[in-house]
Amino acid sequence: MKNLNLDTLDLLSINILVSLHEHHSATLVAKKMNISAPKISRCLQHSRVIFNNPLFIRKKHGFIPNEFAKQLYPIAKEIVQCSEHLYQIHVDDSGLISVSNHEYLKQIDNLVDVVALKRLSHLDLVCDLHHPLLKQEITLESIAQYPYVSILGKPEQATSDPFLLYCSQHQLAYHLKNEDLINHNFNIEALKQHITDTGQLTVQPYI
Repeated sequence: MKNLNLDTLDLLSINILVSLHEHHSATLVAKKMNISAPKISRCLQHSRVIFNNPLFIRKKHGFIPNEFAKQLYPIAKEIVQCSEHLYQIHVDDSGLISVSNHEYLKQIDNLVDVVALKRLSHLDLVCDLHHPLLKQEITLESIAQYPYVSILGKPEQATSDPFLLYCSQHQLAYHLKNEDLINHNFNIEALKQHITDTGQLTVQPYI
C-alpha cells in the first residue's frame, strides 16, 4: 500500500466510517447523525481516496466492511470517543475545567427540558424543540437562515456577537431580531421567553 496522507482526513469522515461499520446503512447513519445521505457518500468517497481502499462493499443488506475497514474500525472508534470527551470539557483562562452549560440551563427554570442535539464547537444552540432548523443539517450557515436573537441584548450591542461577526466575515446574510427586546430588561429569563414566544433562536458560548 502506498504511503497514506492523512492530513485531509476529517473527524466527520472518521465518524461516518465508525457508524457505517456499526449500522451497515447509509440511510440510518444519515438519520442518526442528522446529515444528508449525499454528504455520507462524499465523506465515504473521501476516505476511500485517502486510504486507497474501498473500505465497504455494498450488498442487498447494506454496507459490509472489508478486512481493511475491520482493522481500521477500533482505531477510528477510539478517535471518535476521544473527540467526544474533548467536546465535553472547556478550560477557561483560570485553568478551571467546566462541562457544557446544559445543567446551567436547567437551573434557570426547572420546567425546561434540555436536550443536547448537536455540538457546535464551543457554542450551544438554543431554540424551540420544534424549530425547523432541527430537521436539517445544523451549521453556522443554516442557522443564519433563520431569525436570530443575540445574547448580548440591544441591537447596538449585538454587533459584537461572535456569530454575527462570523456572518459578516463570510458574507452571510443574517436576520437579527434584537429590536424586539428593546422594551424589556434583557436577561436570560427574557431571552428564554422571547425564544419560546417567537420561535427565534440564538447561539451562546459554553459557561
